[in-house]
Amino acid sequence: MKENRIEENWYHVVLEFNATSGEYAGLRCRTAFTSREKFEKWYEKRKDKQTIIAEGITEDEASRLATRKSHNSFQYEDINGNLNSSTQDNMKNIERKFKNFISQKFFRSS
Repeated sequence: MKENRIEENWYHVVLEFNATSGEYAGLRCRTAFTSREKFEKWYEKRKDKQTIIAEGITEDEASRLATRKSHNSFQYEDINGNLNSSTQDNMKNIERKFKNFISQKFFRSS
């Protein structure tokens, strides 16, 4: 029976979506390839939307880097982790729209 596991000698990469990715900007992801050459071929089609954070690293390092916040994500939070006022306003607006939708969908009077 063949085991389904990632080999230690894979080529691990951490990428971050850049500003051209719109709402995904600042989002980090990690992936692995069987070789650097395969990664470079794959990345050629994506380099306009993703930036390489690290490559050729260990799986543990890739996992650690992928879960760290991008410097771009700090536009949404201040140093204490509080949402800034524009984000709070957006969240309130979304919440209001959702409540309106629910009340119209489920609590309409006949």
